[in-house]
Amino acid sequence: WQNALEVGPTIQEFRESLEAIRSQEVMRNVNRFRPEDRELLDLVTRRIVNKILHGPTTVLKQGTESHGHSEDVLNRVRALRELFGISRNGGGGMKGGGVKSNTLRVGSRGSDLALWQARWVESAIRKIAPGCAISIEVIRTKGDRILDSALSTIGDRGLFTREIEEALLDGRIDCAVHSLKDLPTELPPGLALGATCRREDVRDVFIPHPANPVRTLLGQRQGASIATGSLRRRSQILAKRPDIRIVDIRGNLNTRMQKLRDSEWAGMILACAGVRRLGWEESIGEIIPFDVILPAVGQGAIGVEIRTGDTGTASTLAGLEDYHTACAVGAERALLRILEGGCQVPIGAYARIEKTGEGEVLLIDAMVASLDGGTVVRGRTHGHPSGAGEIGGALAKTLLAGGADRILRDVRSGAPLP
Repeated sequence: WQNALEVGPTIQEFRESLEAIRSQEVMRNVNRFRPEDRELLDLVTRRIVNKILHGPTTVLKQGTESHGHSEDVLNRVRALRELFGISRNGGGGMKGGGVKSNTLRVGSRGSDLALWQARWVESAIRKIAPGCAISIEVIRTKGDRILDSALSTIGDRGLFTREIEEALLDGRIDCAVHSLKDLPTELPPGLALGATCRREDVRDVFIPHPANPVRTLLGQRQGASIATGSLRRRSQILAKRPDIRIVDIRGNLNTRMQKLRDSEWAGMILACAGVRRLGWEESIGEIIPFDVILPAVGQGAIGVEIRTGDTGTASTLAGLEDYHTACAVGAERALLRILEGGCQVPIGAYARIEKTGEGEVLLIDAMVASLDGGTVVRGRTHGHPSGAGEIGGALAKTLLAGGADRILRDVRSGAPLP
């Protein structure tokens, strides 16, 4: 009878653990399948769970029903619990195998925008895992410390992520919240993207000086000064208005806003997502159209980075994943990976999923421009969202063949800014 008391709950908890993983993974990936295939997906995954359960369940039940040696049966139960991390007190699940974490230390930079993003992730997690205890750990990065140099001159990938990733690898935090446009396309060994959250408006905005009555970027007077720290924005502005004087600017959004107020500039360019998240919509003069400025890869999206193999944290974050954003950003990052770009290279891209009469299609526009805006190579392609990475990679190769390779060689050779 003691064997039965141990075996029954163990089998039940094992089943619940596997079903939790199955359900979470199906929900996370269901939009990748056509509506008519989703019932089959549910059926097949349930059958897989039942097949996994069959062997251990049969062995344990046979030991109980045959009245085998009590210690042998209990050893099998303990082995199963240890192997899959099943709690003896119930309500457990497989350790690192899909059971949501009860505590979560979230790493973030310390700017107002970074903390807004970290708190947004915290709030989203609390909705899907209300029992999870969450803390936010602020970590200062190299990009936060070096504010007297243009990003294009520092020449260091991972400027805003490396120290946070080190804390993640060291186990000081459980996940890291990033603006995806800051996250390099090649992650350090041992780390992975755990969730790609729903995207904000991906476009850039023009913020005019408070005393400037002209609200649009291209409507500014001849020779106007526009502030931006981005080569991507610089080159695209100069492509449209070579007379404009570009002023380099660094610092968090609060600092940039103050610098604008204290300046004689006509205005500056920022990402719409950050401006909206901080509640500064009234400062926007114009949301800049895509045919004027294409955004940065990953702009407007929040990514949560985790350790590979930490499936407990991955399970907790599964509900934050947005399929459409993940496909779009996946295509953009695949393009950037082949172009080998970053903050130091003028590359823009915008991918999105649109509905057509034949289903969903992923569209991606991208551009590579010379520093003076004199040469701009643009391209567009499309395909099924399931092939997002291949679509982005194919467009990158098209751009390179169309002249982007020469532009990138010139930029990387250290040509001075115009």
